[in-house]
Amino acid sequence: MTLRIVMHEAFPPEDVEAVRDFARNWDEGAEVTANYGTKSATAVLIVLAFVGGAFGRGFFEEAGADSYHGLKKFVEGLRAKMRAESQLVLEDDEGLQLILGPATPAEALLELPEDVREAAGESGELYWDDDEQSWKSPF
Repeated sequence: MTLRIVMHEAFPPEDVEAVRDFARNWDEGAEVTANYGTKSATAVLIVLAFVGGAFGRGFFEEAGADSYHGLKKFVEGLRAKMRAESQLVLEDDEGLQLILGPATPAEALLELPEDVREAAGESGELYWDDDEQSWKSPF
């Protein structure tokens, strides 16, 4: 498993270092950079999880309930290490993205549809709708 985290360039150095330490506890080879730029008013933290082996065909497609509990724990821990609020985008090795806004609870990962890839449709994205408390595709 290789974990790559790309953080918005506006994150303070102490957040970048805290995330780097946290990520390397999960994966010794984790790469963390803070060179992502955007005109967005909200800093964006992107987490790209590339995995092989048993999950090689796509992390979110193959992961079972236990994996989602692990992913939930990862998201909670990552957010606890940062002082700045951010959007979190989790991307698997086939480009499927789960988009969690600053207010999206990590528990939302336990509410993912059974077939995440089908639910994401052509866009390959799912986001958490706070009002409806469910995952939706943007299109």
